[in-house]
Amino acid sequence: MQFYLNCFIVMSTDSLICIGSYDHTVCLWDNRQQNPVMQLEHSFPIESVALHINDTMLLSAGGTVVTVWDIVAGKVLAKLSQHHKTITCSDDRYLVVGMNSGLVSFKERKAKAKAVSKKSRNLEIRKFDVIVPRDERQWLTKYDFMLKTFEHRAALDYVIKPSQSNKRPEVAVSVFLELIRRGALIKALIKRPEVELIPILKFINKFLNNVRFKDILLTVVEKLLDIYGPSMSELSENVRHEFKKMKHFMNAEAQQLKKIACATGTLNLFFSFFKSLIGKEVVVELKNDLSITGNLHSVDQYLNLRLNDVSISDPEKYPHLVSVKNCFIRGSVVRYVHLPADEVDTQLLQDATRKEHMLSRK
Repeated sequence: MQFYLNCFIVMSTDSLICIGSYDHTVCLWDNRQQNPVMQLEHSFPIESVALHINDTMLLSAGGTVVTVWDIVAGKVLAKLSQHHKTITCSDDRYLVVGMNSGLVSFKERKAKAKAVSKKSRNLEIRKFDVIVPRDERQWLTKYDFMLKTFEHRAALDYVIKPSQSNKRPEVAVSVFLELIRRGALIKALIKRPEVELIPILKFINKFLNNVRFKDILLTVVEKLLDIYGPSMSELSENVRHEFKKMKHFMNAEAQQLKKIACATGTLNLFFSFFKSLIGKEVVVELKNDLSITGNLHSVDQYLNLRLNDVSISDPEKYPHLVSVKNCFIRGSVVRYVHLPADEVDTQLLQDATRKEHMLSRK
């Protein structure tokens, strides 16, 4: 070795030792031989080594890189180089996982404990003994078993009960989703007596405004209207009342979408107008009373502005902004945008605004 040893780890065979040193190498030694049986080049001074998966994989950490080695084949399996500073340690006790929910989960592996099997009731348990629990069979839930045996109507009836659906509505919605995926939704909904139909309608009306379930439940509503719409006059008052509640919600949702479309059209109108002013000088007044003058470089659909060659109206009040030449301004902090009068086509802008207003009234 050209440099001193920095870390080592003993393998489970007790005769093999992995040693990392500052000469960029990891050496595998057998205490029955005088020379190393394997030498691996890490390209950085080794700070830490760790074994993984029955001593067949080795992790070496050094510099900004973690290298995963296959000891049996003596080759590199992977290199992890997303670190920005020197890695000083590695440990197989922890598992860090990034999840779809946006959270990071940290798990710690518990230390191995000596386990004993409890073979008789008279076994004397000592303090340091660990009783191995009997493996319990994992049973399917009732509705999963019904779906497995293609009892679609029975599975839906089970999860739609108020005692089940009020506690865990996501289970009922997942059953609806599974029926949609299987193409069995109509079969599960058709020819239902009113006693079985009302719980389904009440559940939908209760959770239809939940953003997590809305898309799936709207698909169910469409199928219900296709099935029972033609014979609506023959249904009881209670059933018609539930369908009316659905209708009111759908109308309110349509109105909301219409308002969103109008607002989007207005924003697009301003976006198109501001794009025509790129390269022109504008004055942006912020909500904190600061006015910034500059050439409009770019604008996006959220009306965020980027200005070049900027100057401020009150340098004595804001001396830290005097040296700023380019800036990005969020649309949410803008109070007014003052435009040069000769650059604004007032008639064109009024016509476009009038068209947007007429569309919003339809």
